[in-house]
Amino acid sequence: MRRFMLAVVLLCMLATPTLAQEGHWYLSVKGGINAGPEGTATDGAATGTVTTETGGAFLLAVGYDFDRFRIEGELSGRSNDLDEITISQGSASVSAPVGGKVTNGAFMVNGVYEVPLTDQFTPFVLVGLGTSRVEAELDAAYTSTGMNWEDDET
Repeated sequence: MRRFMLAVVLLCMLATPTLAQEGHWYLSVKGGINAGPEGTATDGAATGTVTTETGGAFLLAVGYDFDRFRIEGELSGRSNDLDEITISQGSASVSAPVGGKVTNGAFMVNGVYEVPLTDQFTPFVLVGLGTSRVEAELDAAYTSTGMNWEDDET
């Protein structure tokens, strides 16, 4: 129980952007579980659907607080292994386990403006600009077609 409480306290301390002090730098580190997306592609009359397993995610942000305004750079990533592919054509459909993964890396520059209404309530106005790169790799060696495919997009 003691280790659990120590872990909770450490995780709470990682919410540093809300504790940023005027005229100081801050660092935010976050990690978590990423529920995987489902992807669908159509080629003529056939439709392929790929499901993913639950994966991991992280976020790292570094920023500076200028009184009511903060600016920060943010780096994040997510990754999910592929689980199963289902290919359907008309009323026929076949499913098979599949290997591969989907990854996403992103970089953003954020501006945060605090609007203090009371001592206990401060809403934020957020503006961000960024880019993201998604990479997908499919290894269907388990199927009779043995198809392999990979693609990326920024």
